[in-house]
Amino acid sequence: MIQRVYDFDSETQDVVQPAGKRRAPNVAKALARQYSKPVYTAAKLFGYVLCPGALHVRVANPEVLAPYQGQGYFLYGNHTQPMGDAFFPMVLTHGRPARTIANVENLQVPILGPYLQMGGALVVPPELHAMPQFLNQVTACIQAGQPVTVYPEAHVWPYDTHIRPFTRAAFHYPVALQVPSFAMTTTYQQRRWGSRPKITVYLDGPFLPDRSLAPRAQQAALMNQIHARMVARAKEYSTYAYVTYRKREVIQ
Repeated sequence: MIQRVYDFDSETQDVVQPAGKRRAPNVAKALARQYSKPVYTAAKLFGYVLCPGALHVRVANPEVLAPYQGQGYFLYGNHTQPMGDAFFPMVLTHGRPARTIANVENLQVPILGPYLQMGGALVVPPELHAMPQFLNQVTACIQAGQPVTVYPEAHVWPYDTHIRPFTRAAFHYPVALQVPSFAMTTTYQQRRWGSRPKITVYLDGPFLPDRSLAPRAQQAALMNQIHARMVARAKEYSTYAYVTYRKREVIQ
């Protein structure tokens, strides 16, 4: 049974609208917060309760990442869980803290938002002049053997069963650092009991930059490889639509 319908005009829009007016966060103050091991540990414990517990998430093939434990790499996932996507990489990876690249708008999430960085998030700064420092931070995480998750669809579409377009810029990181990337495809199946679906995550990779190409061409090739693999996974294994997405008709 379909629980909800979202109408959309473009696959790049945000379909989840904030409930009421939010107070703008003090971005400078929030971005100044540093990673905290106790906060990360508490967040990871919550992730185990949320993801395998409440959301019924399981990983079909965790062995794909096993040889890369303790190494820096990038995970690319489809963005379909408003809370789960923030916590699941912590549950998935082992050995080193898992970091996730997040938009600055996430700082507006009530209660949790201003503390995202303390829990391992890498928040993209809104000012261009701050980008070199941000890229240095991502580089330091990879060099420390910490996996970094990217959601190249940018906007969360709850329980979406298809893969939306990616942007080439999201693949700048593995090309600049010449490290492996993996696809992390979230798929949905019907449960025997209850209307909410079970969630099965499929891993694929590693995908490596093609050094014979120019940097931008490497980004495009990597994007196309990972997108195609995720499209194939979603088409085969997403078999239940808990939410349906309906494109508005253009009236001529």
